Amino acid sequence: MTYHVRTWLNKEGIYASSTITAFAGMNSFLGEGNVKTEFFDKKLAIHDCHYSIRIHQMADQTNEEYIAKIRTIETVCRNFANYLERENL
Repeated sequence: MTYHVRTWLNKEGIYASSTITAFAGMNSFLGEGNVKTEFFDKKLAIHDCHYSIRIHQMADQTNEEYIAKIRTIETVCRNFANYLERENL
C-alpha cells in the first residue's frame, strides 16, 4: 500500500516551484557494494525554490511519535497563518 500526494503551493504561472509532498510506501537505496536495500518509508517534504525540508520517521521513533510530530507542525503552521491574518501582515 502506497500513499503519495504532491500539491503545488503557488498559483499557476508563478515561476517559483513550491510543493508539499506526503509519501508512505516502499523505497530503496543502493548501499555499500551497490546492494539494493528496500524499506518502508514515511516522509513529509516541503520544497520552496532552492530550499527543502524533509520530515521522516526515525528508526527509533514510534508511529504515534511520528504522527505527533506532524500534528505539531500542522498546529504551528495554522497558528502562524492565523497570526498573519489577524495582524494583517
